[in-house]
Amino acid sequence: MGWKETVGILIALVVVIGFGMESYKKSLRSDQAGKKEIITVAALLSLILTASFSYGLSFPGLPWTFPGYATGVFLVQWFIDQKAIKRICKAMGLFGKAKLREHGVKDKDMEVFDE
Repeated sequence: MGWKETVGILIALVVVIGFGMESYKKSLRSDQAGKKEIITVAALLSLILTASFSYGLSFPGLPWTFPGYATGVFLVQWFIDQKAIKRICKAMGLFGKAKLREHGVKDKDMEVFDE
């Protein structure tokens, strides 16, 4: 596999992990996750997904470049999640239930959305 394909796959991983983390924070944890928990989950996702893709698709330079791949994916997704993905989710109106909870709407009143 060439470097262009590798970089493309790593960019896709960054985006997927970024949206996954935003979903984890808003939907699964309802904005109750602490900073250490978020960092731990993001690091584990980065490590596991990077390992499975890099070894499964035979990225160049393995095994010596794996720490760089995993660290790079974690750091870039952290930056992207903070700067871009959070704004994209807000602009698209994703995680509407979390937003409604902020305004005092109770879960009982939101049962209509689950149907």
